[in-house]
Amino acid sequence: MTLLRSKLRHVARVIWCVAPLLVAPALAATPDRIKISVQPKALSFVRDLRTISVSPELKTITLDNISRELRPETLLVRFYASEKDIHILEEKLETEPVTYQNMLRYMMGSNVKYAESDPDLGREVMRQGRLLATEDDGLIIQTDRKVDTHVQGRVQFDHLPEGLSADPAMRLSLSATKTGPQQVELSYLTPGFDWAAHYVAEVNEAEDLVDFYGYVALANRTNMNLKEALFDLIAPVSSRVSADVRAAERVVAEMAAADKSTAKLAEASGALVSHGVPSTSPSLRAELKPTSFMASEAPHYPLSEPVSLKAQETKRVVLLRVQKVKGHRQFWVRLKSDPFQDENGFEAAVPVLSVVSLQNRKGALPGHPLPEGTLTVFRRSLNGQVVLQDLSRLPEVAPGGQVAMTLGRAEGIEAKIQQSDFKKLGERVVEVSYRIDIKNSRKSPAQIKVVIDVPRDIQILRETHPHTSENQQSLVWALDVPPTNQTELRYRMRATY
Repeated sequence: MTLLRSKLRHVARVIWCVAPLLVAPALAATPDRIKISVQPKALSFVRDLRTISVSPELKTITLDNISRELRPETLLVRFYASEKDIHILEEKLETEPVTYQNMLRYMMGSNVKYAESDPDLGREVMRQGRLLATEDDGLIIQTDRKVDTHVQGRVQFDHLPEGLSADPAMRLSLSATKTGPQQVELSYLTPGFDWAAHYVAEVNEAEDLVDFYGYVALANRTNMNLKEALFDLIAPVSSRVSADVRAAERVVAEMAAADKSTAKLAEASGALVSHGVPSTSPSLRAELKPTSFMASEAPHYPLSEPVSLKAQETKRVVLLRVQKVKGHRQFWVRLKSDPFQDENGFEAAVPVLSVVSLQNRKGALPGHPLPEGTLTVFRRSLNGQVVLQDLSRLPEVAPGGQVAMTLGRAEGIEAKIQQSDFKKLGERVVEVSYRIDIKNSRKSPAQIKVVIDVPRDIQILRETHPHTSENQQSLVWALDVPPTNQTELRYRMRATY
């Protein structure tokens, strides 16, 4: 594989069958449609569909505007026509950049012209010879009468050496039996593309109307110039997938250890290894081995409109833009509680945050999944000034989910938590009671969302208000507190470590 990659990288020549390369006019094929699946910090999948006119006289076509950094081992070229109509005789991939050193390397063994300073004439003269080698201190060139070393002169090239191209290209040698337009597709993996989502919200002074904007920063760090390309954005590998990868790695390691133990035992006992299925076959280990390209495991966000993107360009594409959307006003109390560390009891004031949320449904937001990204929240004050309120990350929002925007501490609402009882039932089991007092000094009712993060296996034994669960480590209570009034939440939990 190392040798193959080396050949593909330096000569980039893949031959499917042996046939003479006939000299005939070459045709350049430009893209009809290109679709790119992009996952941050991973390889991108390119599908490039083109239409060319073929004939029995056409022997060579050139497919340019391809990524210089494409992985040759993933490249696939195919015609949609029958093999009886078109047959690919040879594929030649040219991706090496044109540099002085590369040109010298490709011209090794060939005749070149080089300039030398002639002291008798007092000027530079051009000479010709066969390039034998390149050294740090000059060239080694053979002429009719001698071999010169340490040649420092300028080298003149009459043409680009075969295998080098100013722009990366795929050259196909064809055998066609019919004349007419045909579609050819290139597909490959390449680095060089990236994307990130960014959201900006502005909340009015009354905190009930929201202007909400979503953008995608799409980066093209390749040499390709894209015109009206279709992009399929793939979410980064999630923590869940990362956990799956780690689990797979553990399974592979355990199986490898088991194989070694079995082999040692068989060797020690003098047993013969049969041709039956071993405890872990190589093919099974290959299937379990985690890979770096895991697009199938992550959500996809296809862009609805094509995007034109020049080489080395980053462009911000609008995902959504909604104005004066009615927001849902809430107040949040969020706490982290570890019952095993509360043995001595405590009492503390806790912050109450003002939150405005939008539901991801048609009429407010688009109603399709929103990718994870940064969230910047501004609030317009009574005097018209815009004030930065929050910088955070917005997790992926499913259809029907909530986009929550924090506006800082709420005015006129106070909260306090107190541990009222602690009982140790064993080395790893405790029961703890808590009380949360919420006071609303405002002249309007307040809806309070209390979220308790508990990083243990817990069971609620008693509670004054019913709870729900956002996940296995979060308990949620929704409390309605009347104007100029207060409410208390009491609950008792059993925690197991």
